[in-house]
Amino acid sequence: MANRDYQRLNSVDGPTATRDLRGLVGADLVNQHGTRGGAYYGLVPTLRETPVQPELVLDREQVVLRYAKEYGSVSNADVQRLVGVNARVATYVLKVMVERGSLRSEGKKKGNRYFNAS
Repeated sequence: MANRDYQRLNSVDGPTATRDLRGLVGADLVNQHGTRGGAYYGLVPTLRETPVQPELVLDREQVVLRYAKEYGSVSNADVQRLVGVNARVATYVLKVMVERGSLRSEGKKKGNRYFNAS
């Protein structure tokens, strides 16, 4: 997928898509091939086994928010269990939700908990 594809699929602008894609590369979820306007991104080989549909990302976030509301907070381990992802993906999902303002983070490392921002 190219940056332009990511923008269209996620209804975001260019700088947001670039930041998100860099985050995915940094989390070892995707590989970047090429540079600048010719860059495209693909899932790392270990993630190709489980196809991800873009609409599932929002469903995951809704599950996480519902859990945080019901139980007061959510942890990385909770997200892993709730939506069936590994620790890296859970970390990325939580980071994106904090950046969007859906959750707020308290604590550091293993003691980190996430609370509904609203």
